[in-house]
This record gives sequence, structure tokens and C-alpha cells, in this order.
Amino acid sequence: MRVVTLILFLLAFAVFSSDAVAQGSATPKGWRKVTACEFSFLVPEETRQRPTSPVDSCLAAFEYKDLSISLDYGWYSAPESEEAAKFYGLKNYRSQDVTINGREATLITYDDAMRPNDISSVTKIHVITSRSTKSPTIVSLLMSFQTKGTSNVDVIKQIYESLKFVGK
Repeated sequence: MRVVTLILFLLAFAVFSSDAVAQGSATPKGWRKVTACEFSFLVPEETRQRPTSPVDSCLAAFEYKDLSISLDYGWYSAPESEEAAKFYGLKNYRSQDVTINGREATLITYDDAMRPNDISSVTKIHVITSRSTKSPTIVSLLMSFQTKGTSNVDVIKQIYESLKFVGK
């Protein structure tokens, strides 16, 4: 009897745990997966891709309501330092280390008040994908979100938490 109970328990565990994994990896309703610049991530279904003009890196841009999303992947893709933020008048600058899908990243937020009548909230994710041991060269992604107010905070978080490196 104990063997049968154990087998039924293990079978039920396997069924329910595989169902939970499948639910966790499924795309939420109203969202879709996109791939750009060797990364994949989720965006709301209504998100539109905008044209870009890359020079020395991979660029991608998207719009969702009043949210602008941009990606810059290459050698020169780095966020503003705190000193530069002060110089340019960026308000409420914050930077913190985070982990996104197993990769170290930096989460940066600030208010862009360069145009006082058009203040926007900015969130940036900086992920280094490659670092040279022989020179200071790094290859990284700078993913930027710009919006008015705080109405898109949950959308922004859902997008950057779904970010996955699919490159080599």
C-alpha cells in the first residue's frame, strides 16, 4: 500500500510541477514575445516597432501608448553616470544592481527634466554580455524606457524582467 501511495504522490507531483513550469514559461494573455538585438522579451500586444538608423551598434525601438522603448546593443552602449546625470540636470537619479534571468544588470531610474514643460520618467537596464580580458572593451545592452508619469511602471517591470539574451 505504501508503494502505491508513494507512486501516486510522485505521479501527482510530476503532473502538477510540470504544469506550473509550463504556466511560468507561457506568454501572458495580452502580451507577445519579440526578439531584437540578440535579446528576447515580452511586450504588450499593441506595441509597435519603430524604424531605427543604426551606425555602430544594433538598435531597436518600440512604442506602446505613451511609453517609448529603445535598445542599443554594442561596444558603446552605456548609461549615464551619476556625475553626468547631475551635469545634464537629470533629477532623482538612482542606480542599483539587479539580476535578470541569471544575468547581472544595472537598473537606473531618473526624471528627465531638461525640458521643464515635458518632464518624463526614464528607466534603463544595462546588461554586459561580453568583456575583454585584454582591453577595457565591453559589449552591452542598454534598454531604455521613457514615459510620462508612473502609469507604465508595471508594464516596464514586466518587460525588463522578461529580458533574455539569445545571442552567442
